Amino acid sequence: MKGSRRTLVFVVSATFLLLAASGALATSTQRQQAGTLGTIQASEYTSNGALISGWNWLRASGDTASWTFDVSGLQAAKRGTVFLNLNALATKGVSGGSGWSGSLSLKFVGTSTKKATISVSNPFRPRSTTDSAGVGYAAYGSVAIPMSVYRGATTITISAVRSRSSVSHDIHVANNKDGAIIAFLQ
Repeated sequence: MKGSRRTLVFVVSATFLLLAASGALATSTQRQQAGTLGTIQASEYTSNGALISGWNWLRASGDTASWTFDVSGLQAAKRGTVFLNLNALATKGVSGGSGWSGSLSLKFVGTSTKKATISVSNPFRPRSTTDSAGVGYAAYGSVAIPMSVYRGATTITISAVRSRSSVSHDIHVANNKDGAIIAFLQ
């Protein structure tokens, strides 16, 4: 019994040590990222997707959405802290129900051109098994914006098309002007 008691004390002590170490690491990372949060809303928005209740649905080949941002305020942003945050709607096909996640292929155009993919997911929990394993159409995602795109630029344009991945090929994603925000730390 004494040996197992010492083992238990050791395991508990080691666990607390690991928790303390990971907490210190989290605190250190948090301090390193400390700064003033800034956000930029799109100055322009266009889409050729079907307009339904204020949202442009990207559901057919060739449907796009594009946002233009004044990024002059990003020149002082801390490296690695500039993100596109997207608030979208997602469903599986026309009237396909709620709870779906999907992805969009992005093209960033500024002082350079880069491509990325943004995944948007429906975070509502708990999930319902009676309606596509979720509730609501709201889906959210974020992706880092490469510094080479915005550094030295006054504006950037971000264009989105439905991703052609096998997972989301039949997912329709809707966007609007207010759904895309750039957030960063200074």
